[in-house]
Amino acid sequence: MHWPVLLTLMPLTSIMTSSLGLILGTRISPRNISVMFGFIILPMTFLGGTYYPWTALAAIKVGGFPWLQTLVCINPLIYVTEGFRAALTTLPHMHLYIIYPVLTGFCALFLWLGTRGFYRRVLS
Repeated sequence: MHWPVLLTLMPLTSIMTSSLGLILGTRISPRNISVMFGFIILPMTFLGGTYYPWTALAAIKVGGFPWLQTLVCINPLIYVTEGFRAALTTLPHMHLYIIYPVLTGFCALFLWLGTRGFYRRVLS
């Protein structure tokens, strides 16, 4: 177990995921919550690398291009999963110099969008 990685990833991922929840909560109306689970949460979960390493998707190609592996890289949960895989196991994982900047970027973006959406919701 790598304690420095674990202790720095936990607050970073907590802020990022709660900010993502704030975005979803302020942008999606309450009557469309069931649609959100089907079209946003479920694909994010299954394509988040929890059940398999993201490198396993390289085998799925169209015209020699690993399209699903590339598409999965826009999912913030991939970086969370790979970070915790790096902190808690000895299995191969994504490099930490990729995980930390991407998670920090997602954190800043989601926090900005979430607070902006919350501000609009409060004023309306």
